[in-house]
Amino acid sequence: MGAKGVFRNVNILEEFNSSNSGMRQIYTPGLLAPYDIESGLKYSGFITSLRLTIDITSIPELAVVSSDLLASDDDILKNTKETFKGNPKKAIAFYLKTSTTPILKIADIYLFNQRPYYYLDLIDYFTSAATFDIASDAEIFAQQIDAGFGLLQGQDRVLLIGSVVEEAPKYEPVAIIQNITNNYTNTPGEEVDSVPLPSEIKTVAGDNDYVFMISATGQAYKILKTLFFAEIIDLIPGTPEPPPVLSGQVILTSQCSNGGTAFQSSSSESKTYTLQIKPEPGLQIPYSTAAMYVYIWSQQPNNSAFGRQQIGILNSFGGSLEVTLNDTYAYISVEALNDFSSYQPMCFSVNQNELTLIGYGAYESSGGGGGGE
Repeated sequence: MGAKGVFRNVNILEEFNSSNSGMRQIYTPGLLAPYDIESGLKYSGFITSLRLTIDITSIPELAVVSSDLLASDDDILKNTKETFKGNPKKAIAFYLKTSTTPILKIADIYLFNQRPYYYLDLIDYFTSAATFDIASDAEIFAQQIDAGFGLLQGQDRVLLIGSVVEEAPKYEPVAIIQNITNNYTNTPGEEVDSVPLPSEIKTVAGDNDYVFMISATGQAYKILKTLFFAEIIDLIPGTPEPPPVLSGQVILTSQCSNGGTAFQSSSSESKTYTLQIKPEPGLQIPYSTAAMYVYIWSQQPNNSAFGRQQIGILNSFGGSLEVTLNDTYAYISVEALNDFSSYQPMCFSVNQNELTLIGYGAYESSGGGGGGE
């Protein structure tokens, strides 16, 4: 499956006046225009320009506290503050939200009466870069607010103008994934439409040479039909199964102030998990490339190492490894190097597939000490 970018140019154009003071959406990527020839694409945006054209007459004209050419930086700053405080002003607030965050205020933009009108660049309020990158789930909102002199009135007019380059990945079919007829060959004169298709696939559109299909799982296909056979081409990959997550509980807790020295799976199915094993901040494990041994067990971990199988070796900083648990091997433990150059069971906590080593502990059964195999 290959991906190519689809680009398009979009303009932001909104007017603020006395008739529209409420909160409203200013921009979100992916809005379709009548001239768009493709739909169903997921766009993100690069805002390259965003400015206000301000024409306000309902308040007195701006009176600037001027600074002498030889004025110090402190004097110039003081006069600028006096100009801001001493003049009537209007204001528009800009907000940003995503699919995982509520509407958050980005900035209050204060507006003055400068004749005949003036411009204000907004990009710097959103980013320090030349363009503002906006994700496909992001939305920009704006709303007039009262800065002490009311909202826009009469002939007041503020125009928002912006330019955006939007991009969306476009997937192209590159691989035939299945011969749906198992080399089915029709007899002369037999209709190609009689070629059997998988029962879970239904036709949604078609023409003389291609039949477009979509399965119940949302996977899309294109069926290539010839006089003698039909082949199925994957257009859009189906949603992959999420990786399995550990289910069960930490056990052997009596020798640990927190956590336990073993984990027992509660799943009856054989599953392979990708585990992240790491010591918590502040836990010092003597450095070695073989500082930790990871085991699975066919019975509750014990000092005699009965039922133990080594599955991985990690250094002092931990790492990632794959573990298969099933009805036969349902337990996990980790042993690490201690200051006495021997290996000792570790107390750990489990959060999904992450094992955090908390400290040194012990198994609860008697027998010989465990060690790396």
